[in-house]
Order: sequence, then C-alpha cells, then structure tokens
Amino acid sequence: MSTEVPTEFNLDRVHEILAHEYRRSTLTCLHERTERLSLEELAEYIAKDIEPAGNARYDELNERIRIQLHHSHLPKLVAGGFVEYDSETSHMVELTSDGRELISRQPNW
Repeated sequence: MSTEVPTEFNLDRVHEILAHEYRRSTLTCLHERTERLSLEELAEYIAKDIEPAGNARYDELNERIRIQLHHSHLPKLVAGGFVEYDSETSHMVELTSDGRELISRQPNW
C-alpha cells in the first residue's frame, strides 16, 4: 500500500490538517464507522481514547473536545475538503471522498 498523498492534495495543507490529534482521530473514527456521526458521538469517540469513561475528568474532557471540534477542528477539515459538517442544524459529520482517499493512503498514526 502506498503512503504517498495524491498530487492533487496540497501537502502543506495535509500536514496542517494531520498535525492535531483530534483531526487525525476524527478522520480515523469516520473511516472506521463508515456512517455519518453526530458531533456528540465524535467527541465521545475521541474522549474515550484519552480518558476512560466513568473517570471524573471524562465529562469535562468530552465537553471540551466537543467545543474544540465545533469551533476549530471540523472547520479546518471542511476547508480542506476532507469532511462535511452541518454546523447549523443537525451537527452531523461525514467523511468525503477526499477524506477517504487521504486516510487510505496514510500510515497508521
């Protein structure tokens, strides 16, 4: 399997997108789950990777991740063309074909 990024992707932009753990986790989660997810489901997936559910810090972490996804990370992924996100009504997140292409060509991060 090739790990090269397709030439139509801007490498600087791809590196910026993949630089943050939450954006990598978002792409991985959407790739693994294959269906649209709510913002809450996505935040929960990422939080569970960091802090076990039931831990006293889990709820606070989950809320912080949800806010960061909504205001920072998802808009960057949308601008890069890697996800679709309805930030106004349903708050559903979905991987685009470019997102699937990118994640299929990346080594496990």
